[in-house]
Amino acid sequence: SHTTKYAVIFEDDVILLPYFNENLNNIINMICDYEKKNGEIDIVNLYLHRDQKHFYKTATAPQLLKAPIGLIGTQCYLVKKSTVQNVINTLNTFENPIDEQLSRSNLNYIHLVGQDIVDSGDIPSYIQNKSLSRVF
Repeated sequence: SHTTKYAVIFEDDVILLPYFNENLNNIINMICDYEKKNGEIDIVNLYLHRDQKHFYKTATAPQLLKAPIGLIGTQCYLVKKSTVQNVINTLNTFENPIDEQLSRSNLNYIHLVGQDIVDSGDIPSYIQNKSLSRVF
């Protein structure tokens, strides 16, 4: 099944909005259609940071769009299982926050716009609370 081609990755403070599973299945179907026309996708970001929604203010229905460089917000995203190793290699050394590093990579990085299926919890994570380094 095409639904097992992806892994969903969540940040620790993400909030799943109502009908998350149903919406996720619809999005996976959208991805399959998108890939038939545009080639394979490596990562689909399922959250658009509230400070950057103005980039896509005309999106009134769910759409998949190429992510501009520097967009932030990795609260929830799909990674194609066949490209997980490429993602790991991209993140092997941190030069930027993960969201920025992914958007600057050679990966085919797409954003879901026009539909929110998760929200940010606005609760500082353990790492943020303890002021731990981003690089472990």
